[in-house]
Amino acid sequence: MFGSRGGGRQDFRFLSKFRRFNITQGTKSLGDLTRNYLSGPIPPEWGSSTRLVSISLFGNQLTGQIPEELANLSNLTSLILENNRLSGFLLAALGNLSKIERLHLSSNYFTGEIPDTFASLTSLKELYMEGSGLSGPIPSINATLENLEYIIISDLNGTETSFPQLLINASLPKLKRLMLRSCNVTGEIPASFGRFTTINILDLSFNRLRGKIPEELSSLALNNLFLNGNNFSGTVPSWMLNTNVKMGIVPCLRSQINCTSGPLHFFYINCGGGEITVDGTTYEADDDQAGPSTFYRSTNWAFSSTGIFLSDDRPDDILLLDDGQVTTSLAEEVLLYRNARLAPSSLTYYAFCLANATYTVHLHFAEIQFTNDRTYRSLGRRIFDVYIQGKQELKDFNIEEAAGGPGIPKVKNFTVNVTDGTLEIRFRWAGKGTTSMPERSIYGPLISAISVFDPGRFSTSMDS
Repeated sequence: MFGSRGGGRQDFRFLSKFRRFNITQGTKSLGDLTRNYLSGPIPPEWGSSTRLVSISLFGNQLTGQIPEELANLSNLTSLILENNRLSGFLLAALGNLSKIERLHLSSNYFTGEIPDTFASLTSLKELYMEGSGLSGPIPSINATLENLEYIIISDLNGTETSFPQLLINASLPKLKRLMLRSCNVTGEIPASFGRFTTINILDLSFNRLRGKIPEELSSLALNNLFLNGNNFSGTVPSWMLNTNVKMGIVPCLRSQINCTSGPLHFFYINCGGGEITVDGTTYEADDDQAGPSTFYRSTNWAFSSTGIFLSDDRPDDILLLDDGQVTTSLAEEVLLYRNARLAPSSLTYYAFCLANATYTVHLHFAEIQFTNDRTYRSLGRRIFDVYIQGKQELKDFNIEEAAGGPGIPKVKNFTVNVTDGTLEIRFRWAGKGTTSMPERSIYGPLISAISVFDPGRFSTSMDS
């Protein structure tokens, strides 16, 4: 084992010479170099041996471009580069990896389009490009792809695109998971999707899809279906209303409003935890376990949560956190940051029955899943966006960077107008940052507490 799971940084300038020696002696795999603290570029020398069949560098701090020399590895079947800091364009020559079965490029800083030459990767079983930084369109692979099981692509930049011909024409008899989330896909869902009888997770959320949801999807044995964030028309199909598939339908917000008392001028939520009192203010409990698609209603507020963590294979995702690592000069304030709620994709809070006024909104954050040391457990990057009343207030927000480290509270303040008695605060993961550091399924928006009040009636000493 190389690198330093418990120690300092290891640079690849050392590994390039050592590994070249091993490869020429007949080594076929670089072994397990995952979740270390390796930095620097990938050594181009690794492309000098056609014996190499597997490269796994998951979860390090590698930088630079993927060396073109790796395209010489004609026997390579597995290239795992996700959760690093790689950048630059993907070279067209990588399409020469005709035997590649597992290609994982998620959670990096690549730029440019997915090369058209990737259409030649006809041996694929797994394709992961979740939050890679790349742009569409998705190349059409003109092959049956008998063994393709996972297509996980999200957050492609660029212009609108249509579904790739691969998904329209190919049979894909072993396909289990299909994600094209936030890929600027437009048009209607093809009726031919009804032939993917082996699929159990289908996520087409946050695209620009329109038209009706095809009846042909009713024949699929789905466990999870996500279609939120699109522009569908027509009625909700009856099979969706009667199914056991986890895809809760959020009711019309106005149908939830039943204000029996006078208008409110404040509300306080302890996100992810029970009821607490801090500095004389009571924060309501928010400890519903939630699920892949949940709408939870309290008295005068509600939340909706969508998404699943794809890589942990747990039957139920953990969406409530309880961690005591937060430190602050105010001992009582620690209670606000011990718990947090998170979501794999989107988390929205709604408040009802507010008086029409100008409000101060405090969003309380603390990163409690990463560490502050020189090990791989410090390499996680949580990045998400925040919208209030539909306006993007925070883009690419990183709690740890804003607070100056993990376990440190950070309060972001906003002034918001309420004109119809309702307030909406939405947190959305837009596919940036890491997805599996320090372990799998650690990503998505996280919030510790929410404070909303009319400063004309109340005062506060909180600082941003």
